[in-house]
Amino acid sequence: MKTINIIIVLALTMFFCTIGNAQTSLTSKTVLEKQVTLKIPKGFKELGIAEINQKYERGRRPNIVFANNKRNVTITLELKSTQISQESLPRYQANYGFMFSKYLIDKTKKSNDLIPINNHKVGFFKLKMPTRTGLSYTLMFYTNIGNQMLTGTFSCPINEQQKWENSADKILRSLVVKKIYN
Repeated sequence: MKTINIIIVLALTMFFCTIGNAQTSLTSKTVLEKQVTLKIPKGFKELGIAEINQKYERGRRPNIVFANNKRNVTITLELKSTQISQESLPRYQANYGFMFSKYLIDKTKKSNDLIPINNHKVGFFKLKMPTRTGLSYTLMFYTNIGNQMLTGTFSCPINEQQKWENSADKILRSLVVKKIYN
């Protein structure tokens, strides 16, 4: 009888661990006047302006926010007036690297790490950030659209990092930025 109980407990443990690490289905969204396409988890909803204003402090409000039902896992996008080009990304990578150095999860990351995503250079950082409700896992990324800076984040509570990190990486790698020629 004890053997059966042990087997049941082990089976249930494996089942719930598998659920926690299950792959999240993603769906493609085009935003910011059809300038950006990326994949987001199915079931995430785009927040309205009133919800964004309520959730984010003035001066730190992104243009676009997608969130799960509990609103504790979010994807944000913000098109800033900051002038930036593909050639100037390494300088921003170094500045951001210095600014976020105490929050970096991977301390071995070099400040000039930029990756090509769909033929467009993108900088990113994986961070452990303090928030009003505790620590969060944040995948922050940035690039340019024309001569403007695009920043984005994927954030979830730090205790859900393992569940969401793979999906966050897939979201980052799905980023498509429309080329704008001046």
